[in-house]
Amino acid sequence: MSEKKKKNTPQEEQPQADTAPETEQAAEKAAEEETFTVTREQMEQMEQLAKDSGSQFLLGYVQMLVDAANLRSVVRVLRMGRDADFLATVLFPGGTIPAATVVKAADGEPLESIYFSSLFEEAAAAGVQAIQGGSLTAFEKACDNALNAYMQKAKYIPFGEQPMLGYVSAKDNEFTAIRIILTGRLADLPADVIRERLRNAYV
Repeated sequence: MSEKKKKNTPQEEQPQADTAPETEQAAEKAAEEETFTVTREQMEQMEQLAKDSGSQFLLGYVQMLVDAANLRSVVRVLRMGRDADFLATVLFPGGTIPAATVVKAADGEPLESIYFSSLFEEAAAAGVQAIQGGSLTAFEKACDNALNAYMQKAKYIPFGEQPMLGYVSAKDNEFTAIRIILTGRLADLPADVIRERLRNAYV
């Protein structure tokens, strides 16, 4: 075969080596850590802004956001089968329920008892169902409803920042409802299923 033909002949592709499981696990862990780092920074910034505002109502809402994030982390981590050490690395400080208390869920402490008498009591019960393979949609809805329940308090305060914060929360809830409805329609879900996914309205 001539030299020219040799040059024009495409080289055989070398088989790609399979990515080692250890490399994939390291990449997933790095991605998880980066996500939690960004979220942690956001939480810390919101907490500081709430403190700087001097609004106890706004600070209380940020604490509720921390509680919701920690409850979601518990459910996600336990569904993954991870242990308490891992859970402790992804929990946020600053909630109404201390992270040291929340982490006990990975050691067998019932979620219902950890969140008993809090606005997240119903969400915790839904979380238990989700950990056992139940619906994550119902769990996420219960978490959002707990946050909305906190904001409902703004309706009974005529003056101050509370009515404005309640209005913003109501608008955000409306956007969430629109997203759920449109997504459900695009997926050809029955109306009853879409209706079940809608959060409690701020009225």
